[in-house]
Amino acid sequence: MSLPEDKLERWCDVLREVHTVERYLGKSLSLFAEIESEINNANRDEDKEHTLVLAFQHALQRGYASVEVILKRIFVMHQEPVPEGEMWRQDCLMKAFEATSHRVAIFSAQFKDDMDILRGFQHVAAHSYDDFSFRLAVPVAESVKRILPEFRVTLERFIAKQEDVEFPAGVENDTHEICTKSRDGVN
Repeated sequence: MSLPEDKLERWCDVLREVHTVERYLGKSLSLFAEIESEINNANRDEDKEHTLVLAFQHALQRGYASVEVILKRIFVMHQEPVPEGEMWRQDCLMKAFEATSHRVAIFSAQFKDDMDILRGFQHVAAHSYDDFSFRLAVPVAESVKRILPEFRVTLERFIAKQEDVEFPAGVENDTHEICTKSRDGVN
């Protein structure tokens, strides 16, 4: 049995945000490749490199911010408190790896190190925007390369477990169509 429309609709905001994560993290990888190419270019253009670095950091920040939006929505849907305070970002992410009495863990342990690296770089980009280090960005790009292909599948598995239904592989277009109709009031 696949995910029925009535159950899918309650997850549309999450699924739309998954698309945003994919878009921005995917863009961060192409920007990273351009930065690497520019650094290795004998005729290095520092202005172009700086613009690429800023765009790369923005894409990572926006991609990770969408991960946080997803997590907060899931916590609210399950009537769980959303972490607050000075360490809310770290607490929010760590909470996603834990099952509760209302839900299974959102992310598996395989994501933990990579998601934590991405969260940490979000902090660096926000507070040290002009002190970019390519050397420090390499592990972030590597983490994004591992996260990106699994992110949608991971969230779909989570939703399927929560709804106790099968979420067939490759249904992205169907879910996008249903969620777009729901958002636009076309149903």
